This record gives sequence, C-alpha cells and structure tokens, in this order.
Amino acid sequence: MHQFVDSWQTPFHLYTIDEVLALPAAQWAIDGVLEVGAFGVLYGSPGGGKSFVALDVALSIASGRKWQGRRVRSGGVVYIVGEGGRGIAKRIKAWLRHYGTSSIDCARFSLRAVQISESDSRDLLLEKIRTAVGLEKPALIVLDTLTTCFVGGDEDRAKDMGQFNEAVNIVRHVTGAAVIVVHHTIKSDNGSGTERGSGALRGAADMMLHVHRKSSAKPPVGPVYLTMTKQKDHEAADEIVLALQPVDVGLDEYGHAITSCVVLPTKEITTAAIRPRALPDGAVVTLRALSTFHGRYAPAGQWERASGCPPTSFNRYRQTLVGEGYVQQVGLGYCLTASGLSMLGLAPEGTTSILPQARFQPASRLVPLLPPLPPPLCKGVAAESGSI
Repeated sequence: MHQFVDSWQTPFHLYTIDEVLALPAAQWAIDGVLEVGAFGVLYGSPGGGKSFVALDVALSIASGRKWQGRRVRSGGVVYIVGEGGRGIAKRIKAWLRHYGTSSIDCARFSLRAVQISESDSRDLLLEKIRTAVGLEKPALIVLDTLTTCFVGGDEDRAKDMGQFNEAVNIVRHVTGAAVIVVHHTIKSDNGSGTERGSGALRGAADMMLHVHRKSSAKPPVGPVYLTMTKQKDHEAADEIVLALQPVDVGLDEYGHAITSCVVLPTKEITTAAIRPRALPDGAVVTLRALSTFHGRYAPAGQWERASGCPPTSFNRYRQTLVGEGYVQQVGLGYCLTASGLSMLGLAPEGTTSILPQARFQPASRLVPLLPPLPPPLCKGVAAESGSI
C-alpha cells in the first residue's frame, strides 16, 4: 500500500520517454468504470437515485464485494454526507441487511459537509482520514454533494470550479484515493445528461457517470440507468440498468415500518420481493370500504360514507391510496387495483392487472360479499395528526 504524501507542494519530476513507458499500466478501483486514484463525477437530477448508487459503490469497495458484477479493488472508504445527514443510517442498514453483513470495518462517514476548497477544512479532513485509516491510503473518497462541499463558490464560474478541481486533486494526490463527486444536472435537463455549472468540472474529471430515468415514474418505481458520458483514457463502459429495491430496516417508535432501498440489477428485482409501504390504519379502513363495491367504480361521496371517516381524513387517505397505486380513479369513480386487493389479502401477490372495469352502479344495489367493516377508526384516529 502507498502512504500519504506529506505535502501537495512536492517537487515535480520530468520523466524521460523510457521512464514514461516503464510506468505501470492503469489499475481499476472498479473494473472498467473507475481507475485507482481517479477523479469521478456521478451526477443526476434530484431524487433520481444517484446517492443510492454512490453509497453502493462505496460499500462495495469497502467490503470487497463486486459492484454490479464488476470486480473491485477493496480498501478504505470515506463518505462525506453533505445532504441527508443522519438519514444515511437507514440506507447503510438496508445495504448491510440485503447482503447479510453486520458492519464494514474500513468505511467511515462524515455527517457534515467538508468545504474542500478551504485549506483549513481540507487539512482537517486529511488529518481525520489519516487518523481513521492510518498511513495506508483509502481507496475511495465520496463528496456528496458538490454543492454542499463548495459553499461560497460559484459553480457557473470557471475560476471557482478550477479551484474546486484543484482541491480535489490535492486530496487525490495526498491520499492516493479515487474521489467521486456527486453532482446535479441542470434544472431543464430532459435526460440529455448535462451537469450543472461550468464545463471546467467535465474538463478535469477522468470519468463521468449520468444517473437517470427514462420515465416519469416516482422512485423506487422504474429502472435507473447509468450512462458513462466520459471516460478519459479508456472506452466508455456499456450502459448499466439498475432498480431500487425497498428493504425493511426496522420499526420507528410508533411501530411504523422504516424502509430504504438498495440498487440491484433489474433482473434481480422481483415484484413479490418488493414489500408494500405500510399504510396508516385509517387508510386501510378506507381501502377496505372501497372493496365493498366489488369492482364497480364508486363516487367519492359514497366511498367516504362507507368508510365512516371525516371528510378531511377521508380525502387525505384517498389521495394516499391513489398515489401509492392501491386505488385507480377513472372520471368521478374509484376502484381497487390488484395492488389494493393484494394489500387486503384478496388477490395473489405479483398480479398487475386491475379489476374488470364495470360501469358504475350505486352502492345501494350492491350486496356485500365481505365480512362487515369494523367500527371506523377514523373517528378516533387523532394520534395521526401528531398528538398522542
């Protein structure tokens, strides 16, 4: 293993051709994706999954586990969490639980951003790394995100971004680690893969990976595409297609399920393996009330009366059930989907088609086939408003 370089301001060396030709061939931190000691940028739109991908890269290198089927060079990892803070805990827990391990010794996390362009802040980071991983170099440092680690700098100014790039290069030189910077696309990005700010970032980077979706599906639904838009000295890797799979990581103090996601190849994602998000009790009662209409579209008023919920609570639950895909709205009518049936235990898991679309019939014509509803919970559900 290499050791930390004492200073960035070390004398440079002029190489002869023979010395250049004798230099070792490139080594990969991730086979075909990220070179050892390289400057990488992983970028995408907000909520697109880029931080899940960055964490997956980091924990794969720290554990020595293949990253999406590609070999890695294992080593220490330092992850700067500039966004999300303590929320990173459940993402780490989801990854560990999915891969059946309890912890990874050589991974370290900062729960606050590091102003990498400020020498005092950068030197403190380097000292913390030196203390945490000793004189052996870390394999990877992740700055998530550029914006939070560049407060006061102007992303649109080439001069400012040049200073940021130089700061990243100092960290790379001193530690020998690859650095991945997590960044955003422009606001008007329509999938074209244009990163925000000055082109100086792209000019300095060795590798750039665009994390994006090709549909408007809300995460974690739909595939996540990783497209390599720059690979400085090598052929760009083929597009990687992943998906976010939900993982239950425990319960909160009120007994509600805590979930996060891991990124997996789409072939490893199965509908049956994705557990539905926990619903409030009142929403389940509202969902079951709709099941008494037996596949016929019910207007909101009749559904509300069947649920026994106050109008404000009913409207909140109705919007939740439609948004989560348990209920379908057509015109003024509402009907259970297969996911809604499955949630109630009335349809097999994995069914994707909705109930046959029947013309609306008033509820008074229907003969319930299910056991009667329990007393409405909504009338005594004040705890959901935040009071106990």
